Amino acid sequence: MLLLVLACLAVDPKDRFLNEYPAEIKGWRRELTETRGTAVVRSVKGSKLGSPTIFEFATGPNRRKFEFENTVQTAPGKSSVFRYGYVELDDRHIEVERTGPSKPYSVQGIGDDDPKRRSYFNRIFGSYLNSPWEIGGFEIADAVAHGWFAITEAREVEEEGRALVEVTFRLTTMKQPRHYRVTFDPTLHWAITKASKWAADPSKPSERYEATYGPTASGRPYLKTLRYWWGLDAKENLCEFGPVEFASTPTSEFTLEHYGLKSPPLPIKNPNYLIVIAIAMLAVLLLVAAWFTRRLVARQS
Repeated sequence: MLLLVLACLAVDPKDRFLNEYPAEIKGWRRELTETRGTAVVRSVKGSKLGSPTIFEFATGPNRRKFEFENTVQTAPGKSSVFRYGYVELDDRHIEVERTGPSKPYSVQGIGDDDPKRRSYFNRIFGSYLNSPWEIGGFEIADAVAHGWFAITEAREVEEEGRALVEVTFRLTTMKQPRHYRVTFDPTLHWAITKASKWAADPSKPSERYEATYGPTASGRPYLKTLRYWWGLDAKENLCEFGPVEFASTPTSEFTLEHYGLKSPPLPIKNPNYLIVIAIAMLAVLLLVAAWFTRRLVARQS
């Protein structure tokens, strides 16, 4: 407790957050550039856990992907395993799916990367991966860099013997008020441990998160669990991360060929008929010129 009091007296929590957070979180994100692992997501109601959705994910420079698998009830006593994959590689995205382990994959979408596709990724799985530095669909580092929020309070808090920093702020870019209260762990590169979001009443948050972290096999910290709630009466959702490996994933795993599919052929370009017509006219003119030349030579001889 004495250390916490001395820390409060030494550095203002608001100044400490603004001075330390951007570089720390940027450095940690850089460390986590190339990862792969698994996660299991379940709904929680009381002490009962819902059926699991199993995710496999991989990230790297200009690439990331996830695949998830869950069981869908098709009829009483019958079920089917559904598997879906989403891949981003060098500003391109592909989507594939299949309805059983023995069924082939089929292409559900392919095209250029755009903000809508990235937000689609984040809604399904990116929100779990990004939870150490993202809340409510935006990255806090971006908000700090662009001055998109106003801090209303920042204070030191103690949880389980650790000195954390709790920051309350509101977004300045929204027409409707959006308020946030986020607890950061400075000893863990300022990763988020708790967060809530509300419009008017902080006791009625529209979103709420709680995250825990643990060391991986390599000793580097990574997400262990993420609990989140959407809405006042929403049931709890639990995401538990399995083993995470800090290693590169071959580029070949971010392609259609990895799923047993062929890349679409390049589009057949329609001929430019103006060029064709111009060449034909030029050929006619050359023939006419050759004919006049022969006539002129014949007359002179």
